[in-house]
Amino acid sequence: MTEAGGRPADEGEGDAARARPRRLALVLAIVAAVLVIAGVVTAITVSQGGDEPVTPVPTTGEPGTTPGITPTPTRKPTPTSPDPTPTDEPAPTPAPSPSADPTPAPSLSAPPAQDVPYPTDPNDGK
Repeated sequence: MTEAGGRPADEGEGDAARARPRRLALVLAIVAAVLVIAGVVTAITVSQGGDEPVTPVPTTGEPGTTPGITPTPTRKPTPTSPDPTPTDEPAPTPAPSPSADPTPAPSLSAPPAQDVPYPTDPNDGK
């Protein structure tokens, strides 16, 4: 049956008509939640930023030097300077190489393993 406007009488009624406002409300709620979350993230970012402007890192320059600081020249020994006097201190002994000692060093982070008998062991681990 059609009404005077030429549409069927049941159009706009039923489940489809009720789902549209619910779907629209759901979409609006999701958009509002996303905007609230974005606002909170922005507020946190701005509050932690501080007032100091970020200085860009220079991409050119000598390696190992700090930009804006002139390195001091190193002092070279002159031929007229006296030789350093030897001291009575013995020369430091070099550390032993790791391959010199074939026994492994005990770990300080883990205690030594204990013998734990199995529940079915008739000798009780002895």
